[in-house]
Amino acid sequence: DSARAGPDGGPAALFRGKVRLRAKSSILGVRREPMSDRTTPLRWFLRGVTGLLIVILSLPIAAWLYVRGSLARLDGKVRVAGLHGDVTIARDALGIPTISGRSREDVAYATGFAHGQDRFFQMDLQRRIAAGELSALIGSSALRIDRRHRFHRCRARAEAVVARVPAADRVLLDRYVAGVNEGLSALASRPFEYALLRTQPSRIGGRGASSTRRVDGSPN
Repeated sequence: DSARAGPDGGPAALFRGKVRLRAKSSILGVRREPMSDRTTPLRWFLRGVTGLLIVILSLPIAAWLYVRGSLARLDGKVRVAGLHGDVTIARDALGIPTISGRSREDVAYATGFAHGQDRFFQMDLQRRIAAGELSALIGSSALRIDRRHRFHRCRARAEAVVARVPAADRVLLDRYVAGVNEGLSALASRPFEYALLRTQPSRIGGRGASSTRRVDGSPN
């Protein structure tokens, strides 16, 4: 520290480091001296390293949150239309569900809901393989598989079977399909397999899971 005497012998200015305090017209002013050129690049470097660390640490957290959002709901309530009464999906320690409801239609809906949340990607994969549409999901590398399966016309055969199903059973099948689609929609994020494939899941159409028909009305 250093001090200089004024005309009256008292201190006129005080210097301490880079900050100077000076009495002027009874106003106390603080002025910060500009930083040297050598410290500025260091500050930008430290800021860049800090930002990079934040991004690196955020990636696994974001991935964990996404995967967690694609998992089935294990508790809570979901309000849906078309039920005759409350339906319960109780899971044991292994995650195996026990479904109870007032009617078979409600139980079929809840079964589809549980399947849509637990196994939609696996169901979609099996439907696409049977229909010869696997390449639409994973790319041209599956064209050979699609050609081999389309020869068996699994979709047309399945639709013929569904057409002969009694009306009461068709109601159960339609309720199951509605439950599957609702279970998929209730997920906080799409199943993570679709994120890895960079595509969106296709809801099951009105003909049911056995028909392998997609909601977008793709041809046989």
